[in-house]
This record gives sequence, structure tokens and C-alpha cells, in this order.
Amino acid sequence: MNTQCLALDLHRFDLRFAGARVAEPRAVERIARSIERGGQIVPCVAVADPPVEVLQGGERLVLIDGYRCIAALRRLGRDTARVECWACDLAEAVLGVLARSQSRPLVAIAEALLVRELVQGLGLSQHEVARRSGHDVSRVSRRLQLLAGLPDAILLAVCQRQPEIRRKPPV
Repeated sequence: MNTQCLALDLHRFDLRFAGARVAEPRAVERIARSIERGGQIVPCVAVADPPVEVLQGGERLVLIDGYRCIAALRRLGRDTARVECWACDLAEAVLGVLARSQSRPLVAIAEALLVRELVQGLGLSQHEVARRSGHDVSRVSRRLQLLAGLPDAILLAVCQRQPEIRRKPPV
């Protein structure tokens, strides 16, 4: 997979997978402090959809990984981000992020939402998702079952980290 690392304006990003991420305000704050101290160290990951060989400069790019970083950059009033642009299709990019998650675990719900997008949104089979992400079919199936068992209101609350769903302390 070919990649380009560029500084891109934030307005060029399609935040299509924002709903598949769990809001983590403390993590965003940590990233913002890190960026203030030393700049953006880890580039975000984006892909053109449909794929293009070479970016011409006007394409909107689907942000695949780096949602907390983008939130931190916006919090700091920045208008550009360092981005690794992958030259592949959308499914391959999402699968690449899932494969990388073995070294940097995603929150189970965020991983489940990405798996659901691959299966329902992009039409891949569970076996294909498992094979191409380096996970087993059982894990893919469990992630989908996790979402199937959650009411939409609870899923939304978890993704937004709303305080009313926190567990009450034992009596």
C-alpha cells in the first residue's frame, strides 16, 4: 500500500466514522497538551473515496484513524493536520486500522462499530473481515453480537460517554 504523509486542512476531512468512535475528552485533552508541547507526532490516517493514485489537492478524504487528534487540533485552534494518506480503497483502510489495533487496542464498542460498517456498510463477509484484519471469525462475530445486544440509546450514551450511564457505587 502506497502512502503519502502531508499537512492537510481540517475542512478536507469527511468524518464518516465519527459515530464509530467513543468520545474520550480526557484523551483529547492529553493529545492537545502533547501537540502544544511538541507538535503532532503521530499522523492521522485518511483515504480518498473513491481511491486516487495521486492527490490533486482538492479531494475530500475520509478520516480513518485520528479522530481524537483532529478534536485536539480543533481545540487548539489549528487548521491543519499531519496525515498519512493511504492509496487504497475504503474497506482496505478500515481493515488496516483494525489490523493495527492488535498493537493498540481499540475500545471494544469502537471496534464493533468499525466491523459493522465493514459488514453492513461495505458488504464484506465476517470471514473476509477476519482474514483481512488479522482477527479470527469468532472475534468478528462477538463484536457484531455486542452491538446487537445494546439498545441504541445505550450505544449512543457509551459513544458520547454520557455521565448518566456510569455505574452507581455499591451500597
